Amino acid sequence: ALDIGLCPYRKTAGTHAASPMRLLQYSAAGLPVVCTHIEEVQRMAFPNVVLVDDTAQALAAGIDQALHIPRARPAQIRRYDLTGLVERYEGVLGATRVCL
Repeated sequence: ALDIGLCPYRKTAGTHAASPMRLLQYSAAGLPVVCTHIEEVQRMAFPNVVLVDDTAQALAAGIDQALHIPRARPAQIRRYDLTGLVERYEGVLGATRVCL
């Protein structure tokens, strides 16, 4: 079992557009998560996430901090539920049915 989830990203020109799938998986499992400070993760504002710079020292400090966060699934994770996402996409597209 994991105590925390790690989502380290090397900051590049395209990092701001990264989709943090591991963050969603760890959060759905109720884990505290240490993640490189990127725009998308900051926008998500999950209370179980410790944002850090992309250095080894910052990652280590973030791990230490995350170990003190209680395990809990953040309420915001519901926005990323697959059924809910499909329903929202259907509404946007005006579709009545989605075939996968």
